[in-house]
Amino acid sequence: MIIERIAKAIIKQDWLVIMIEVMVVVVGIFIGLQVDDWRTAHENKRFENQYITHLHDELSLMIIRDKTVVKRSNKAIKLLEEAGLYFSQSSDTLAMTPEHCFAIARSHIFADAIESPAVIKELLVTGRIMLISKDALRASIVNFDSSIEAYKQLRDDIQQDRIVLSRRHSELISMGFGWDKTECNFERMAKHRGFLNEFYDNMLRYLTYSRVVILEQQIKRVELHKLLDKELNITHSE
Repeated sequence: MIIERIAKAIIKQDWLVIMIEVMVVVVGIFIGLQVDDWRTAHENKRFENQYITHLHDELSLMIIRDKTVVKRSNKAIKLLEEAGLYFSQSSDTLAMTPEHCFAIARSHIFADAIESPAVIKELLVTGRIMLISKDALRASIVNFDSSIEAYKQLRDDIQQDRIVLSRRHSELISMGFGWDKTECNFERMAKHRGFLNEFYDNMLRYLTYSRVVILEQQIKRVELHKLLDKELNITHSE
């Protein structure tokens, strides 16, 4: 045992042996620490790659879903804007349809998901965000999550005091199960100032929700996804 050899050397006052044995101990400890540091760094890099890959995959699925959400939102805005033109008598050629009626009846609904990927939540809650070694990427992930929280707050603000038109004006809107079962009296709507005020208020709220919350959330996801593509050396066919 090295301790026994050092003890015997001390008794004999063999300083050269003592120095050599101590050096062996120091070098052994140093090598051990270096190996441990290497192992820790290797494990951290492996975890980092796993998190980045999972985040990339989760964002990919969200971006696909976002396209459907944006398409549906754009259609709702088009129908609401056409109804607005009809009510303001700015267009003599627009014909109101059951789809317009259904869009008006649902103009108070802001139900699309606003969320960060579960991977980001795990990174932030556990403190493992520090496993992301590149400062720019780590900052982008944190900023993305902050943006999503801001969009949630904005949606909550937009929804305050919103009007359920079919409940407030049941004499003008008869709700059914589906757009083709919902009926509106468009002529009476166009002459009802109270209804029009509340309709335009709902329309502007929904427009803000769609253009700021839904669309910007999609843009943020795409931007972060591109950064992860670069980090993982992934290219996508156009």
